[in-house]
Amino acid sequence: MFLHIFLAGSLQSHHVIKDAYGATWLKLFYHNSVGSIYFANRNEALYTIGTSKYSILSTLNTSFIVNGAYEFLLEYPNVPGYNRWRQNLRPMDNPDVTGSVASGYSPIHIDWNEMYWGGLVLSSQSSTLLDGSCHTSHFWYSIGETSKTYSPGYPGPYPNIVTQCYLWVRIDGSQIRYPIITKSKNSFIPIIVLLSQFIL
Repeated sequence: MFLHIFLAGSLQSHHVIKDAYGATWLKLFYHNSVGSIYFANRNEALYTIGTSKYSILSTLNTSFIVNGAYEFLLEYPNVPGYNRWRQNLRPMDNPDVTGSVASGYSPIHIDWNEMYWGGLVLSSQSSTLLDGSCHTSHFWYSIGETSKTYSPGYPGPYPNIVTQCYLWVRIDGSQIRYPIITKSKNSFIPIIVLLSQFIL
């Protein structure tokens, strides 16, 4: 059994777990680029804890798999709708050049499918970590934007340039036990405790 602890910022500004669409989700990523705030590099886009930049993508592992695949939820607060889908590989392990969609891509609810949407893959562009414009040089549905080309925003679901994005991973039904959120003494920092069971 492994114990993972993440500090997740203010209770008022960060909701790290939510129930929606008949499932329970853990927040993997959030980016608010208002004020031209971008990730410094891909390493920061993989893991950072902040108010405008939040990512625990590097903690994603096979214990999050539900019935043979990862299940993701992509949301943009200022764009109506959402994309919900399954794929076999972590986006970081799925290079953009492997096919027209992410490995094992299976749509569940898709409101945005323009510009070659097909799940999330490792971007072929150096200006972002992940994107959803599979098997192309485009990088719509950008996750982990490092470039100020579209300042103060970045490519969201085509044709929207957005300033906020959430990426969630489904945790109910996975090997991850439900995270426990507590308040540390004399502060408003929630501590998320993930208990993962592994069979040796």
